[in-house]
Amino acid sequence: ALAAPPKSFAESTLGTAKCPDGFDRIFDEDTCRRAAQRLGFVFTLKYEVSTYPKGCFRVDDSLYFNTHEKGAAKAGSTAVCASSDVKDEDGEEDEPSCPASFDGKGVVPAGCDKGKLGSQKNATYCRLQGFDTSRLSCGTCELLGKRLDEAGISGKSASEECFACCRETMKVERFGAARLIADASSQEKDQDLHDFIKRKAPRFPLLEVEYQEGASAALELEQPDDPSRVVRADVTGWKSDDLFAFLEQRLEKGGGSGESAEGSTVAQGAWTAEIQSCSG
Repeated sequence: ALAAPPKSFAESTLGTAKCPDGFDRIFDEDTCRRAAQRLGFVFTLKYEVSTYPKGCFRVDDSLYFNTHEKGAAKAGSTAVCASSDVKDEDGEEDEPSCPASFDGKGVVPAGCDKGKLGSQKNATYCRLQGFDTSRLSCGTCELLGKRLDEAGISGKSASEECFACCRETMKVERFGAARLIADASSQEKDQDLHDFIKRKAPRFPLLEVEYQEGASAALELEQPDDPSRVVRADVTGWKSDDLFAFLEQRLEKGGGSGESAEGSTVAQGAWTAEIQSCSG
């Protein structure tokens, strides 16, 4: 359900998953993404892992959304929480209510007007107007307004309704370089890491692998023109496909990262030699 963002966010004590008084755990991805924006972190990935907190959690400068049914507290991570006055007990955001008499025919009765709903309509109202709040981006509303103007149709009302039901599309920052840090010996136990390094990593020309004895698997994303801009993501336990998808989204192509299909050509040279010598 689309609703106003929580008034405030907080985090658990490092290594625990218990929220401060007055705050509740976040169990929906949209709120987790907004928490990342509000707190100044990067929303990194939605995935399933049993060894980190369920729902929204933070490691270093990255927020993650864990879909595992239980999850667990882990050293070095915090659970991200939202103020309880805007959360239901199950972790879903409250939705402003419309009267049961609302007929969805474009007439907004008392108790379900903009003044009481704020700048955004509630999800039920939007659905009845034909807008799917879970998929409608504000960019689509801008395009709607342009098309109506081009057709000479007065579409101000339709555009306003659209903007009242849309959500802003998150802009994803792409980085100019990446480094995968790993313990070479850990690949014997972590088949997904082994698979990624051997078969998929060579498709990313801007990615380097650095082996550090005893190191936990991690990705560091950097902007070459801004040395101070480094984002680190703990990728312990990530699936090979998750690593690939994350880099596809976050790393610049760098002259072509290769095709995503299994049969794509692998980059040649030092990359291939390193992988053959270090991962068998």
